Amino acid sequence: MQRATSRRHLALALAALGLLATASAAGASPAERLKMHRSSAGTPGPDGWLEATSTAGNFSVRLPCRFNDFTLTPGAGDVVQGDALVCGSQGITFAATRLRYRDAALASKFFEGLAQPGMLPGATLERSPHRDRPAITRQFDNDGECGLMRIVRGSVDNVVMTVEAPAGQCSSASTVGMQFLDSLVIDAAPAIADAGPAVATSPNAMTLSECPLDAELAGPQAIAAFKALPRDVEEQMPGDACTPATRASVMMRRDGLCRIGDQTMTFASLMTLKDADTPVSMMFMTAYRPDSHAALQATLEQRYRSQPASNYPRAVPARRQPATLVVQPHGTLVILGKSPPETPGDGMTSVQQFAPANAGLVNRDINTCR
Repeated sequence: MQRATSRRHLALALAALGLLATASAAGASPAERLKMHRSSAGTPGPDGWLEATSTAGNFSVRLPCRFNDFTLTPGAGDVVQGDALVCGSQGITFAATRLRYRDAALASKFFEGLAQPGMLPGATLERSPHRDRPAITRQFDNDGECGLMRIVRGSVDNVVMTVEAPAGQCSSASTVGMQFLDSLVIDAAPAIADAGPAVATSPNAMTLSECPLDAELAGPQAIAAFKALPRDVEEQMPGDACTPATRASVMMRRDGLCRIGDQTMTFASLMTLKDADTPVSMMFMTAYRPDSHAALQATLEQRYRSQPASNYPRAVPARRQPATLVVQPHGTLVILGKSPPETPGDGMTSVQQFAPANAGLVNRDINTCR
């Protein structure tokens, strides 16, 4: 109960800053208002930290883990645009978001919102400049969760930074969290992204090809099918330093890359062994909605043999449950899951495919073997 209460307080604080408004705009689905610039990006230095620069937000931070870099354009409400850098490692989540408001008065109102008595009850409050800009920092620590939040004032924008950790990680979160908060460098005001007209994805679903699940990761066939998908953006991730080393290719297309049944998938990734170019896993994602998630579940369970996730604990660890698991004819696993509630940004539905023997590769933490 304590953890849930703390999370509600944090959500209230984020709402007071206008951050949550970016996820509730009318007119378009979350996927159509989110532009993923990079996923799992960055190369750590000798100290394990990396430099992360927002593609569209004109700010940078130092992070202890590889990060996602994306832009949200609500299209309505007080927030015009949000540019975010987000990463997570060993249970600690780091997020920095530059929010541009409709005018300076709104930026000032949301800045002062973090200092209100009802925001983050019990948290410490400190007002001190950050590189000559006004800033407010809050820190909370209770039986279930701990964290830090800082808002740095701009003219018509604010930068909101958060660090969240479970109780067992509070000491580490406080130390690395302050390093993260203090690393912020803000440049000029961010350019406003052109989100384009809202486009519904479902009518396009039947014009897309089926996502290449039936290849069951069969070497060159699966790689060729993945490379044939249409895309707006593709990024080749650098290989990790684990043994055996893997690398990943990530792509996104606003109007959809492929479909599973009649559900359009907008993100895809392919993990391969770095040295052998052998497929390890393939994943397809789209914005989470209860109806589309249920439709994907029905499609997968109709096509393939359903199995309890508990039968494959290495493939579906506790942190990824609840999940739907099916087994393909040659034994390849397909797992339908969704983002956990604590994940920053909009929730996602994911369909991931890999062989049971590769469960350790798929689920390992690449930040611990660098």
